[in-house]
Amino acid sequence: MAVADPTLTRVVRSWQPRFLANGIDPNDYQRTVSGLAAWEEWYAAWMRLGGEHEHLAEDASRDGRAMTAGEAYYRAALAYHFAVFSWVHNLAEYDAGHRKRVDCYRKALPFLDPPGERVEFPLETIRIPAYLRKPRGPARPPVVLFLSGLDSAKEEHATFEAFFLRRGLATLTLDGPGQGETWYQMKMRVDFEVTASSAIDYLLSRRDVDGTRVGVCGVSLGGYLAPRCAAFERRLRAVASCGGLHSLEERRLHEGIHLARWLHIWGARDPTDLLE
Repeated sequence: MAVADPTLTRVVRSWQPRFLANGIDPNDYQRTVSGLAAWEEWYAAWMRLGGEHEHLAEDASRDGRAMTAGEAYYRAALAYHFAVFSWVHNLAEYDAGHRKRVDCYRKALPFLDPPGERVEFPLETIRIPAYLRKPRGPARPPVVLFLSGLDSAKEEHATFEAFFLRRGLATLTLDGPGQGETWYQMKMRVDFEVTASSAIDYLLSRRDVDGTRVGVCGVSLGGYLAPRCAAFERRLRAVASCGGLHSLEERRLHEGIHLARWLHIWGARDPTDLLE
């Protein structure tokens, strides 16, 4: 693949492990990126891949092949997610891909193993969307709150959830302020721990999970948010940070795609707004 675009060269090289670890088929990844010549082609290529899998899902659904349809909807949701996860400079295209991501994942939820349930819980004047998955066996399992990173959303983490589910822990993976669906209602906030507090209140209202035994895990920016939640929300019983940020002074966080992500989650127009 002859690539002259430095942005595309960098992302193709550095993003592949993340994509494969989170469920993208290696063949899909290779054939999608191999035809790209510039970063500007990224969104359209991954949206096409999402459309292919969504079409397969619809065909399978019409034929009564529910499991095959569910698996294809899951692959479609992932492709749509990775089309838009860093495509925040064009909000019209971002919004189109985001809606596809959420819709296809909703259709895939019953066919995950174990299945997932879309839930919502209140946070001040809005409602936080989340996916609850419960392990097979335990009647009232403890729960892990799972927090996304800077550019992620709750639809990305089924493979990560599996590590907890296999160990008898339920997962509640959510879009907090500034993330995924919630971005449209509330941008990122410094006191992100209020989200964890509201999530625990919600879990305590359910009889099928143990809301008194809740931990929190986060990846990337979520790896910073998780310890912060544990520091301020004393009902959290455990915390795990995966690749969490410890400093915002790294140069790469203030350039190009990274800067665009920061501005997006905070709803800021330029870097000076972030300081305010």
